[in-house]
Amino acid sequence: MAHMKFSLLPIGQRFRYQGKEYLKISPLQAQLPDGSGRRLIARSAVVEPLEADDGEAPPPTPREIPLPELAQAMDRLGAEIADIVTASGLDAAGVERTLGAIRKAFLRARRSLRID
Repeated sequence: MAHMKFSLLPIGQRFRYQGKEYLKISPLQAQLPDGSGRRLIARSAVVEPLEADDGEAPPPTPREIPLPELAQAMDRLGAEIADIVTASGLDAAGVERTLGAIRKAFLRARRSLRID
């Protein structure tokens, strides 16, 4: 099988790297097939994808999330974070500073996703 960069490998895919077999469990982590050791793998690392064992289902393909659904989820998350910060026990100035920073971060995220 052809080699590829770790970042292009789907989560759940088995692969070989530096002579050992691993399972990709996150964008930057892999673990041994028996579930023991985890290790960080550079996104640029060249790995060899392996075929699924007989009986194994291929890793699921992530669904594409429509922008309105993503925008609603971000709005709900923003509201939940605001509730948590407000109930945190910070004084009024601390709450305003914290919520202001969070609002700016959300705006940057929305712009980068071209939601607004």
